[in-house]
Parts: sequence; structure tokens; C-alpha cells
Amino acid sequence: MGMIVFIGIVALAALLALGRRFLLPVLRPAVRTWDGEIVAVIVHYARNPRLRGDDSPLSAAPVIRERAGGGERMADNRVVDALPSVVLRQLFGSTIYDTLNPRLNLPTGELRRQAVQAAKSGGFRFDLPEPVRVAVEETADGDLRWRKAR
Repeated sequence: MGMIVFIGIVALAALLALGRRFLLPVLRPAVRTWDGEIVAVIVHYARNPRLRGDDSPLSAAPVIRERAGGGERMADNRVVDALPSVVLRQLFGSTIYDTLNPRLNLPTGELRRQAVQAAKSGGFRFDLPEPVRVAVEETADGDLRWRKAR
């Protein structure tokens, strides 16, 4: 009986995760679409990690600049794995986000240490060497959803 309940909970969680991905654009349609570029990523780390030496980012919010001369805005999706592979490659030096040993793509260990300290105390802005073009959908609430431009 306990196994059936467990399987039901896992199935419900999977449906909610997939449903959010596919239903969100329907429930909150875009009111404005524009071309932009991811120019930076704001990285946040845990202030006091549960495990010593665990310096894995809690979130990474892309900063998107409107191509038509607008200002910069921070996207609402802060999931590290949701970033395009081009952004991950610039941010971590590879396309695979290594949760056990995330290393920001900075030239020296001292700069990485300073960046981790800044990320633990409010956030570290990592400016991308090459901006990544994205198509942005803005909802009535001002939330931004983006996908890689073709």
C-alpha cells in the first residue's frame, strides 16, 4: 500500500512539473514579444551551506537586454539547468553544470573565491564575454519567459 502511495506522489509531482511547463504559456499569455540578449547572469550561493565546501549555486538569473535600445531586466526563471548551453559554457567553462564541483569560469582561483563570497552575500554578476540572443515573451505581470533565438 505504501509503495502505491509513493508512486502516486511521484506521478503527481511529474504531472505538476510538466503541466507547469506546458500550461503556463496558456494560462499567462504573452502581451509583448521582443528580441533580446542575455548579457550577464546573477549567481546566488547559499550563505551557510549544509555541507562544508558545498559551493553550488542556488540560482542563476539571466540579465536580458532589449535589442531595440531598452534597458536590462532580470528574468524570473532562476534555475541553473534552464540556462542555454551557450550560457553555461561561458559561465562554468563547460556545457554540463557540475553540481558537485561548480567552478565559475574566471581566470584565477582568487577571483573565483571572491566571486563565491560575493554570491553568498547577495549575488555575483557574471558578465558574459559573448551575449546570447534570445526571444523574450513578457506577460501582463511583467514576468519574462525566454527561449534561444534561431
